[in-house]
Parts: sequence; C-alpha cells; structure tokens
Amino acid sequence: MPEHLIRLRGGWKLHDLDAEASNATPLTLPVAWESPPVPRRLRLVRKFGRPKTGRARLVLEAVEGLRAMTLNGDSLAIDAAPPGRLDVDLPPLGERNVLVLDVVIESASEEPTPLWGNIALAITE
Repeated sequence: MPEHLIRLRGGWKLHDLDAEASNATPLTLPVAWESPPVPRRLRLVRKFGRPKTGRARLVLEAVEGLRAMTLNGDSLAIDAAPPGRLDVDLPPLGERNVLVLDVVIESASEEPTPLWGNIALAITE
C-alpha cells in the first residue's frame, strides 16, 4: 500500500519547562541541541490539519529523551527511550490537531550532538 510522508519540520513551538518564564520560541526540526550542564525538560508543540485522505500514523526518528507524547490532549503510547524509529498509530484526526512532545535533553559527553527529531505523518490510502 503506497505511503506518503508529511514531514513535520517547521511550525514547532519550544517551551523550556525549567525556565522561570518560558515563552514559546519557534523551532524547526531536526535540531542539534546544545549540551546543557544539567538535564533540561522541554515541551515541543506542533499544530497541524487533517490530511484530506487516508489513515495517518506518526513516524519519529532520532527522538532520544522523549518522555511523553499527546495528541489533542490524549496520551499516545511510547517506549521509554526509543533508540531508533518509533511508529505510532493515530486515532482518527480532527480538522485541527495538536501534537505535544515532552523531552528531556541530558548532559552530553564531548562527542558532537547528533541531530534530533525527524518526525512525520505517514499517510496510507
């Protein structure tokens, strides 16, 4: 069955949950996080419309530190720390939808930080 990917690159809003005044800042994925001196708790929010046809699932790659995920306020099941690719079947989508990812960015070693967050909607007819 053919599959069409809608990459969710731009349009994200980043909230730093550990900052006293966390104003949302725009974010484009994938991103190279700066290594924090202590772990940082972040919330990424992305609004999107319902695809015109087909069934949707969420495909997430390189999302280390993903702790929780909700769609329109309902929790989506995830592995505690998916090391590679995570496929999540989605319930029927509304006209407008909100995806929320809660992430913890750990302190890194001296190695370069890999890009984080290849996320897409996979639509099947």
